Order: sequence, then structure tokens, then C-alpha cells
Amino acid sequence: MIVLHGIPNCDTVKKAKNRLAGYGMEFEFRDFKKQRPSEAEICSWLEQVPLATLLNKRRDKLAQTLMP
Repeated sequence: MIVLHGIPNCDTVKKAKNRLAGYGMEFEFRDFKKQRPSEAEICSWLEQVPLATLLNKRRDKLAQTLMP
């Protein structure tokens, strides 16, 4: 099963949820504000994609600090 992590009011997350539902794909949504990812999950993600891909550079102050 696909696990979609994000913030419910994010337009990109809304589009992803609609697309998955439109294709009839089962998925679990995890709200970052209610269920933060574990350190192990974050490390696993960083093994698969660059840090810039994981961070929202438009809004996240940490991202702006790390990725000038």
C-alpha cells in the first residue's frame, strides 16, 4: 500500500490524493502535523532522494537555511 505523507491543506497533496483515488489506488495518508515521521523514515527517504526534494523550499525556513 502507498503511504502519502503531507499536510492536508497543501495543494500538491490534495492533487496527489485525488489522483491516487482517481486511479482506484489504496493509500494511507499521514498528516505531518499529527503524525511526524520517525528518524528512521527520514533517513530512509534521504537514501532515496536528495534533501531538496524532501523540503518545501518555498515556505520552509529550515529549507531556506539549508538550501540557499
